[in-house]
Amino acid sequence: MSPIKPSQTIHLILKYGPLGLVRATASCCGPNSLLVDTGRVSLTENSEVEVVLTVRRGQLLESLCLPARIGGCSETGAQLTFSGSGISALTI
Repeated sequence: MSPIKPSQTIHLILKYGPLGLVRATASCCGPNSLLVDTGRVSLTENSEVEVVLTVRRGQLLESLCLPARIGGCSETGAQLTFSGSGISALTI
């Protein structure tokens, strides 16, 4: 996984069934995974989430909704794993 530079901070929202919408910040990005910091919000491993974020493509803003699974958890966040093209479809 590659750390995300502070100048490239990625803020996103997780649609997480038990809690609804959860704010998160990406800290590392891999080919089919993303480490996110959720602060004090605890997530359950193996749960399904939907990652919602907005990216700039040229002069346009595009909203993306990517299905993911929580692959692991820590005190401050989680590792999200994507199936199929997943996060690799996103060019940051």
